[in-house]
Amino acid sequence: MSNLFLMQQDSFNISVFIFYIFKWFYAFKKKEMSYEECVARITKLLQAVEEEEETLGGENSESEDELEICDYQSGTEQSGDESEDELPLYDRLCTIVGKDGTTKWKTIPPRQNSRTRIHNIVTHLPGVKSAAKHATTPTEALETFFTEEMLQLIVEYTNLEIQRIRGIYSRERNANPTNIVELKALIGLLFLAGLLRSYHVNTANLWATDGTGTEIFPCVLSEQRFRFLLRCLRFDNKSVGEERKKTDRLAPIREIFEMFAENCRNNYRISEYCMIDESLVPFRGRCPFWQFMQNKPAKYGIKMFCLVDSRMFYTSQMEIYARKQPEGPYKLSNSPADLVKRLIQSISHTGRNVTFDNWFRSVTLAEEILKEHKITIVGTIRKNKREIPPEFINTKEREEKSSKFAFKDRTLVSYINHY
Repeated sequence: MSNLFLMQQDSFNISVFIFYIFKWFYAFKKKEMSYEECVARITKLLQAVEEEEETLGGENSESEDELEICDYQSGTEQSGDESEDELPLYDRLCTIVGKDGTTKWKTIPPRQNSRTRIHNIVTHLPGVKSAAKHATTPTEALETFFTEEMLQLIVEYTNLEIQRIRGIYSRERNANPTNIVELKALIGLLFLAGLLRSYHVNTANLWATDGTGTEIFPCVLSEQRFRFLLRCLRFDNKSVGEERKKTDRLAPIREIFEMFAENCRNNYRISEYCMIDESLVPFRGRCPFWQFMQNKPAKYGIKMFCLVDSRMFYTSQMEIYARKQPEGPYKLSNSPADLVKRLIQSISHTGRNVTFDNWFRSVTLAEEILKEHKITIVGTIRKNKREIPPEFINTKEREEKSSKFAFKDRTLVSYINHY
């Protein structure tokens, strides 16, 4: 049995040796590796083989019962204090190190497991839930998001504003208070204007009676009343809002926005594939945290971070970017890692997969999400990350449309699209 084990070990060393000789020779022919680097690697490989043979020769004197056959995975289970030279030959040849000098990757894929991993098992099936299950008409569906409680608050805050500015109108009927029915009509017209892509059209054109306007608009509200309600529309009590602004930049919309975001989470459970990205809501009014983003269609507006269902395009979670908040309960970190952790709270431990771009992505974040929330992620990563091996950064001599892979408890791939 001892001789058989040694023969297998020797043949294993020879096969590995031949494999890497051909691999490096091919890389040299393709000009992916210099001649000096190729010779240096072969020399290091020969030294490693000699060390392995000396080690095996010393073990021949051991008894048959003391021999242990270790599989290829054993190298990954050794302690972190073990030096690279003490690892088995196979592990040394298949290991590459990141620029930080500590993150190690394997150049061959891990052994495939026939059983589905626990973080890939979806524990909550997607679909409508809560009150949305009983909605059978478009009106009922809309009311699950804009509840009666929300509309009543908006009417209350809007009437307070109407009461405040009523004195500037010569006729009292021009500043009558509103109610829920009129508010629903206003929201309906705003939805219709968006559906007709009329959000940049002057209201005079929408209410035109010469055949060029939209007939339904003057049938619901007069143009004067429509403009008046938009001017007075409020989502917070202005009399106490000024005090709240000292600790919260989102005070004018905080209450209604959080109720709407909660309804979005409660009425639908997203599918197993989702994504996190930023969105710019067009806005050019007075706002201390409006953004200018050159690559967005609107360019000016309010930036939001959203968790979206990749299949149904449903927004499940959202957070408004208000820049740096004042000291108080609403001051939160705006780092990409903290934003992602807040957005995925509703899908934690549900086996989902999240996709996002390189602004959010980091190796450390991927490890934390997998360990703490049992969620896998897919995304691009910036080349300046210290965990990436140098072989994946230097792409000048690589062929077009070629790929390079590295494995750990995650997979790293570098693909050359075009030069």
